[in-house]
Amino acid sequence: MFEFDAAKSAANRLKLGIDFPTARALWHDPLALRIPVRRSASSSRAGWSSAISTDGCGDRARRPDPNQLGAPRATGGSESL
Repeated sequence: MFEFDAAKSAANRLKLGIDFPTARALWHDPLALRIPVRRSASSSRAGWSSAISTDGCGDRARRPDPNQLGAPRATGGSESL
């Protein structure tokens, strides 16, 4: 499932603060909470995801920016999307 490249793993750690072995371990977290979701072919929210992390200062829920999901951005003028 995972392909390992030591150079890319090191670059990822510098850029994002997490290397491949650590990221891989997240998939096997015994405390992970998995919530089944309904699937719909007509869902406009396809691809939406969230993550909850604990950083010692309390739990935080993170939701991606809709603009990063390919959703049309609201504009103030008559610009076409």
